Amino acid sequence: MGEKFNLMDVESVDMDTLRMDDKNARKGNISAIMESLEEFGQHRPLVAQRKTKKIIAGNHMFRAAQALGWNKINVYWVDDDDSAALRRGLADNATSNLAVWDEDVLAALLLQTGAVPGIDERLLESLTSTIEKEIKEKPIFPIVARINEKYDFVIVVAKSEIDSVWMNEKFGLRIEQSYKGPKTARSHVVTVERLQEIWKI
Repeated sequence: MGEKFNLMDVESVDMDTLRMDDKNARKGNISAIMESLEEFGQHRPLVAQRKTKKIIAGNHMFRAAQALGWNKINVYWVDDDDSAALRRGLADNATSNLAVWDEDVLAALLLQTGAVPGIDERLLESLTSTIEKEIKEKPIFPIVARINEKYDFVIVVAKSEIDSVWMNEKFGLRIEQSYKGPKTARSHVVTVERLQEIWKI
């Protein structure tokens, strides 16, 4: 069982009492962290070994705070021995590397926020360009009711732009042409057969 987080172990300390990990294998973007600290402040503490005052997790945040001229920083103290401290630091870096973006959802969020620390204007434009431009897919003809056909349906409502992006992707909604005329639009109808094909059921 993992240790229980104790707020009593979080403390605002003088930065000159802390030691950086000189064997930290991670290389971070100090300028991006500085931007984040300037805009939002410190919203999570460093993790440091109590007996040695060595930083286990958050070395780059510490350097960014130094560059901004901070004198104090919030620290979560742990009573790791040297072996546990090394494992904790490596695990903190390694597990963060496993995270990936859902780029469709990210693009929809960035349309609301604009660039944020860690995502500059160039990356913002790259991510959002596909969602902003008109879709140039060749339209297909929609489902047409057949005589004496029986069917059922369910309605799924997107309550936000993010939901809409997710729904378009997961339901494979396509540009379709009306069987009544030349107009085209994104389909709002999908058959069970097509969902089974998309979801590989």
